[in-house]
Amino acid sequence: MGFFYPNDSKSDLMGYADVGYLSDPHNGRSQTRYLFICGGITISWRSVKQTITVTSSNHAEILALCNIRLGYH
Repeated sequence: MGFFYPNDSKSDLMGYADVGYLSDPHNGRSQTRYLFICGGITISWRSVKQTITVTSSNHAEILALCNIRLGYH
């Protein structure tokens, strides 16, 4: 498997992140999702349940961004 990049493709890197606050209310866990696009092609994506119980949607968002920044898998 490989990536195909036409000669005229843009090399813009875009990243998106989202959190579903308390998507598992029985365990107090939120769902983190992220997507990275380079030149219009998805190069990385993930959806994972957070391992830490959060107390607010803002806390969940900050935790998600930190995990993505640190390369959490």
